[in-house]
Amino acid sequence: MRSDRHAEVVSANQLLGLQLGAQSTPTVLLDTGDGRATWIDNWTTNLRPILEEALAAAGEGAAVESSEEGAGE
Repeated sequence: MRSDRHAEVVSANQLLGLQLGAQSTPTVLLDTGDGRATWIDNWTTNLRPILEEALAAAGEGAAVESSEEGAGE
């Protein structure tokens, strides 16, 4: 990483993250599609109930599918 080739993009993304309130990485936000975002405080948490709640609130009938064995357990 001795090159400054991507420095401008990295700096812009860092500034945007700070403006959005990100204090660490990774920061997980769920776009609810209505102009609001749900902040996932603990990204190691089980995301399935959070996603299902967001889908239900949006009126979606789809269930959250997992492609990883044991994910969401």
